[in-house]
Amino acid sequence: MGRRFYIVDAFTDTPYRGNPAVIVPEADGLSEQAMKSLATELRMEAGYVLRPSTPDADLRVRFFSPGGEVDLSGHVTVATYAALAALGTLPAGPKVRQETRAGVIEVALEAGGAAGPWVTLGFGRPLFGTAVDRREVLAALRTGDASLLPGHSPRVVTTGVPLAIAAMRDPRALGAVVPDLVELTALSRRRGVLGIAIFARPGLHPQSALTARFFFPVVGPDEDVVSGAALAAIAAYAVKERLLVCVGETSIQTDQGHAMGRPNRATVVVRAEAGQLADLRVRGQGVIVASGELAPA
Repeated sequence: MGRRFYIVDAFTDTPYRGNPAVIVPEADGLSEQAMKSLATELRMEAGYVLRPSTPDADLRVRFFSPGGEVDLSGHVTVATYAALAALGTLPAGPKVRQETRAGVIEVALEAGGAAGPWVTLGFGRPLFGTAVDRREVLAALRTGDASLLPGHSPRVVTTGVPLAIAAMRDPRALGAVVPDLVELTALSRRRGVLGIAIFARPGLHPQSALTARFFFPVVGPDEDVVSGAALAAIAAYAVKERLLVCVGETSIQTDQGHAMGRPNRATVVVRAEAGQLADLRVRGQGVIVASGELAPA
């Protein structure tokens, strides 16, 4: 007998928008190769729910892209709880301790209606790394210096996973980027990051503060429709660089996916204490578009 799986579009309440992920809610006993093979077969990121390996967690989730396992994925986490709700095994909440390769993170659940629960994923305090040479970023993005926002150096930011973050001059410059994937892969490996997340202000929606894109061909896909970790890192960078204002706790609405024909929105909640970024959370929903059973290996 096969195992149940769900395909879920995350960070949207509308089918065939947002970012798709395949979720296996009862994955204990699956081999690592089987987990990777499903992501490769469906050409999308996959999440596998397992019994936790620590008493500090309620459940464990492993994340695979077509290129291999990753430490954490925001959109796959959102999709995971939509799948658990459909299966009838959603944890009681409202707080769930989720074990990942990035550590145990806190997930908050709220009732969300037909589109599945609202999921708020905690990324904690961001870590700011070294600046990245603009020339490296320009070569990877295959764009001119005028397309980057002047006065703000690209930088490594870690929110669960390390990413290179760069601010573009405006949404038009952001949308025009067609990256050199070979150069981008080389930069990612050289700098020890998962990929490059770029953004511009304002957002495309009147209430959105920014719009974003995220490229990570090291593990794939080449461009992500929406990434919770990338949006958290972008928000942290934008606040640190004083491109966005955060006093106390601030909610930032973001746009992503328009360049790929799958528009979506997510909210990043930023909290500051004593002038320093103390906490980042990303909030969204997922909607199920398909389900079935995996064939036994």
